[in-house]
Amino acid sequence: MRTYLLHQDHRETYVMADSMLCRRKERDLIVRWLINSLDDDSETQVSTKHVSVMSIVGHTGVGKTTLARLVYNDWRVRDHFDLVAWVSVSANLDVAEVTRKIIEDFTGCPCQCADLDGMEQILRDKLSSTKAALLVLDDVWEDKARDQMEKLFCVFKASKTRCKILLTTRMQSVTTLVQLVTGCEEQNLRLHELDNNENLHLFWRYAFAGQEVGAQDYLKLRTIGAKIAKKKLGGTPMVTRVASQNLQLHFNLDYWHRFLQDLCNFGATAAGTLNFLKISYDSLSTEQQICFRFCSLFPKNYPFKKEELVQTWIWSGLISSQLHGEKEEDLGELYLARLTAYLLFDRFGGENEEPA
Repeated sequence: MRTYLLHQDHRETYVMADSMLCRRKERDLIVRWLINSLDDDSETQVSTKHVSVMSIVGHTGVGKTTLARLVYNDWRVRDHFDLVAWVSVSANLDVAEVTRKIIEDFTGCPCQCADLDGMEQILRDKLSSTKAALLVLDDVWEDKARDQMEKLFCVFKASKTRCKILLTTRMQSVTTLVQLVTGCEEQNLRLHELDNNENLHLFWRYAFAGQEVGAQDYLKLRTIGAKIAKKKLGGTPMVTRVASQNLQLHFNLDYWHRFLQDLCNFGATAAGTLNFLKISYDSLSTEQQICFRFCSLFPKNYPFKKEELVQTWIWSGLISSQLHGEKEEDLGELYLARLTAYLLFDRFGGENEEPA
């Protein structure tokens, strides 16, 4: 079963691996950092040096979460770690909630314990039975509450298990605090925008997906597309993908000309990313927009499963099969596919998992 995460605050998205070939160098660098020291068979001793941290730092949409997910699903990483966990943290660091999610990923079972002390003991016992553990903390914002960070990492620091922690953040101050708390050397990977050729390659991949070289106005669209990709998208992968997928759905000269003209106020900034996502939202039907807005009733980073979300839309009366002459379930799945294609949802799951 794949899980869909609502892209509620319009930030990073999980881009499939084949669209991130431009980040292979960074991916391999992180993978080497994760697994190389684990090949050392020396006797394990209690030391905070067994906790190592690397931070992926960069602005909105540059691909931090995508890169971390590629590393997390890499077979070389999975082959080296007995325990792996992925936790989306976001603005408010809730130590108990993060610890609960770590336990659930490590064990594959719901955590029934309600208090932090009890959860720490469960985590302590789980770590004591393994040699190596990987924890990914995605989208960390907390850079002031040192006491909360101490609580979060105390079990890992006290364990004999070799623990690697990979975190993503927009803020250098977050990495400074984490490294201070864990006692680790500073290891940061700063993600920058793609260069013109990389960004153009990503743009072609999506904007011209399924199109033949001899398609109508193909060469003219290539010329307009090059202007859009090289001069207006700023090298931010998320912006490039949103723009190119929108153009792929409107594969004609008039629309591409208008799109180019409207880009004068857009750029590779947080506001620019929101502008491009607004284009995706405006392209939805009224019913699809209502289904998307309905999901804002759920907490941020809430994991939706396809069948459950579609049924919730149907039970709430948001999908009308009478207007379309199709089954409500089929319409719901079509809506979800459209929202995912427009990057208003994130699609998560291992590379070897079957589609939902």
